[in-house]
Amino acid sequence: MCLDGTTVFGSSGHGAHAKYMRVPVSTLVPLPDNLSFTTGAAISCGTGTAYGALRRLKIQGARQ
Repeated sequence: MCLDGTTVFGSSGHGAHAKYMRVPVSTLVPLPDNLSFTTGAAISCGTGTAYGALRRLKIQGARQ
């Protein structure tokens, strides 16, 4: 939760399992009101892993 009370998800280069964590503001993503924090965290973990793998592979658009 940000200081203004907005619930967000953020990440850093290292994993953490804590109620609060300090992360760069550029990594923050607001969670929609209809998405619980638990669901958002579960989605972002898997999505973040896949996104990170694609970035490391330098995938860019469709290949033929």
